[in-house]
Amino acid sequence: MNEVVTIVVNNLLEIVFAVLGASFTALVIPWLRDTGLPWLKEKRLYSIVKKFVEAAEKQAEAGTIDKATKKHFVVELLEQTALLLPRRSTPLLRRR
Repeated sequence: MNEVVTIVVNNLLEIVFAVLGASFTALVIPWLRDTGLPWLKEKRLYSIVKKFVEAAEKQAEAGTIDKATKKHFVVELLEQTALLLPRRSTPLLRRR
């Protein structure tokens, strides 16, 4: 009798873990694709824009470009690197 109970309990635990693993995968993978990846792309874009803004500020301090054209300089850099500038990223340029 004990052997049967042991086999049944082992099989039930395997089924429970398989269902938990499948449901975890079914929930986490779509969440990561919908939430995590755009967040990472946005963070990468933010860091690139930040570097370009810092470069424009250094250019303006050195006198290479006019201080009034810093935003235009950053937009040109983004266009040269073939990065699309989302609408929500333009406040990053207005802040400086």
